[in-house]
Amino acid sequence: MVLSVKERLVLLNMLPTSGSFVDLMLYRNLREALQFGPEEMEELSFKVDGGQVNWDPEAAGEGKEFKLLAHQIVKVGELLQDMDKEKQLTDDHVSLYEKFVEVEG
Repeated sequence: MVLSVKERLVLLNMLPTSGSFVDLMLYRNLREALQFGPEEMEELSFKVDGGQVNWDPEAAGEGKEFKLLAHQIVKVGELLQDMDKEKQLTDDHVSLYEKFVEVEG
């Protein structure tokens, strides 16, 4: 699955930090896969300005390919569906919802 820089940041910020042991391990593995290493941050020209992260869109291209496991996709889809039921989705979640919930559906 190809995820843009923005999608990765939104997904990293929405992953829960509490839950069952199994869920926490799944989220930890997902965070590790999605995180930005120092080299990638340099390539993308990451800058934090007033709590907002900016990057070079040309360097980011279309995004980065991730090989996510089926249960990771299902779990993220469930998180997004729960957010939808609670009316907590924002415009930033739309592309993630389309990718994770439609794959699951």
